[in-house]
Amino acid sequence: MSPELFEDKIKKRLIKEGWREIPPNFDDQKLYCFGSRNRMSVVYPTKEYYQNSQGNSLSIKKENLDKWVVSIVYNYYGIDECKDVVN
Repeated sequence: MSPELFEDKIKKRLIKEGWREIPPNFDDQKLYCFGSRNRMSVVYPTKEYYQNSQGNSLSIKKENLDKWVVSIVYNYYGIDECKDVVN
């Protein structure tokens, strides 16, 4: 799936289902919250190493370049980035 198809189809579906987009931590990343306890990261990596202005880094294996990397985090007590997001 191309990044353009993701924007056109998947992102619209996520928003329709109640996910809210929040500012990403890294280039090529999309972050979404569902309530205050669920966060989803979607990355279509174009390089092996990412670093943000806070000094955090993200490493991608070479074999995963140009492949979608999706992770979902649930925290019973809430996720700070998602606590201000209203669904």
